Amino acid sequence: MGELSWQDLGESKASSWEWTWHHTIGAVLIVCTVLSTAVLVLPIRDLLSSPATLALKYTRTPAWLNRCDEACARTLHVAYLDGQQHCSALTQLWQEENHADVLAWRLAIDDRASFLGCPGFPRSLADMRAGVVNDAQDRRDQEESVRFQREQESLDAAVQTVQRYERSLSEGDLSQYVERSAQDPIDRNMLFVTVTTPWLELPRDQRLRITETLWQKWAIISTPADPWESSVMFVNSEGALLGEAPSGSENVWLAE
Repeated sequence: MGELSWQDLGESKASSWEWTWHHTIGAVLIVCTVLSTAVLVLPIRDLLSSPATLALKYTRTPAWLNRCDEACARTLHVAYLDGQQHCSALTQLWQEENHADVLAWRLAIDDRASFLGCPGFPRSLADMRAGVVNDAQDRRDQEESVRFQREQESLDAAVQTVQRYERSLSEGDLSQYVERSAQDPIDRNMLFVTVTTPWLELPRDQRLRITETLWQKWAIISTPADPWESSVMFVNSEGALLGEAPSGSENVWLAE
């Protein structure tokens, strides 16, 4: 039996630690495990996000927030309310309605005002909800009132315009040919003229000349800057269409 030297032991130990494909597979498994754990613990997208985006996503909730939770706080500029120190300012902010979620806004103000000990706070959630509903209804009523007022002003202006036209006909001795006139409710530059029997009894050439004059007078009153935008529709007493004068005699059509 030969004698074993220390050198032989060293060579044997070194050869046993050679890198094999088993080591490669093990290393790959370890790396995959580490990456999977990192993805579960910290979203990779957050590593690429800007500080502003992270601040918006992970909002730091002030200690004074109470009923306005984290979801509520994300929709608001909580840092602005955090800087408010005076009850009068918070009372004024309470009245603001230009927010996507008015109830969340008032909840946050209520929390801040209650934290500062402002009089009149905290307010019940039921009262706040009722206030938001009532304010929204008041706003709709006000918008409807403004819309109605504008429509009324438009109608009044239309009446005045037609009255000016009828006075112009009287001054030109043309009233005998017009029974009544009315603006189109949609196209205010369009005028419906109901002609009288004497107009229908005139020769066609004379009717054409009068038609041209009636249109010109309307165009001067309706669209003086661009007369060609005005038009006149002629009807008889029964409402039947007789002709149209949208832009002068070359475009006048009359029934024979």
